[in-house]
Amino acid sequence: MLRLLTLLSLLLLTTLAARADTVVLRMAAIAPDGTSWARELKAFARDVDARTSGAVKVKWYLGGIAGEEYDSLERIKRDQLDGAAGAMICDKLAPTLRVMRVPGLIRDRPEALHVINSLRAPIEAEFDQAGFVYLGAAGFGLDVLFSRAPVRTLADLKRGSYWVRTHDDVVRAAMTAIGMHIVETSHADAASAYQEGKVDGFIATPGSALAFQWISQVNAYTDLKLAYLTGCMTVSRRAFDKLSNDDKQAVRSAAAVLASRFEEVGRDFDRQLLDALFARRGLTRVAPAAPAGAEIEAALLGARAKIPADLVPRALLDHVLELIAHFRAGPH
Repeated sequence: MLRLLTLLSLLLLTTLAARADTVVLRMAAIAPDGTSWARELKAFARDVDARTSGAVKVKWYLGGIAGEEYDSLERIKRDQLDGAAGAMICDKLAPTLRVMRVPGLIRDRPEALHVINSLRAPIEAEFDQAGFVYLGAAGFGLDVLFSRAPVRTLADLKRGSYWVRTHDDVVRAAMTAIGMHIVETSHADAASAYQEGKVDGFIATPGSALAFQWISQVNAYTDLKLAYLTGCMTVSRRAFDKLSNDDKQAVRSAAAVLASRFEEVGRDFDRQLLDALFARRGLTRVAPAAPAGAEIEAALLGARAKIPADLVPRALLDHVLELIAHFRAGPH
């Protein structure tokens, strides 16, 4: 009996020690549970668990229950969270990524991925300077215009008021420069702003419009390819430093898989939405033809010069324009 009690005690101590060694990364995202984004984030958590043999667990707080993205950063600073995944946090922690929000600059996902990968060194440095570890980025896709009535011309654009994400400073500056009326609110307040007539539509990615159910409100979408929305994932340096070197590498490897999957799922999802689902939901698709399309493109091009330099430095914009030019000239 004494031998059995001793064995049970040792087993209990071993179990408690194992639990004590487990690190739980508390992560936040505004992605609603049940969406493809949420499924991929949960797959990342399972991958981390498997790669670290249970030494590192990832607990996701989805659907904005930890607040909007900037709120999650404040919670990380107060040690109430360890990391986050999203879009606006990327620009906040790495101002270099703001260049991706210049309307009319990026035209597709491969181009965006090339630019992001080319800028990895300064992006990582900015995350590090802010006290965070950059785990990678992937695209939510290109914003299009969802509206109450079809928008076909620059004059149509100027007539309405349109929602953009809170802190989407580059898009707000550019669209205001071409004469649009922009209203910033949280994702949670966007639908009510539309219902109350405060906005006539949304500047958002196709996936966002579906995830937050805005497509059940609007009647049309204009496929303008306005600005590219980058998603990223990060953890605080404080939390990451608690991991062993092997576990750090395991988390980075799982994050790389997530970024690749996110791109793949996002590309297919955009195609399904734009090519079929929106039409089945009764949305009118508008693709501005010449001369209206050319007029809108010219207005967006002219708006670049009016984006404040403290948001997007001219040297950075010129560098990205060179990256894009070389990419487009290559065998793609």
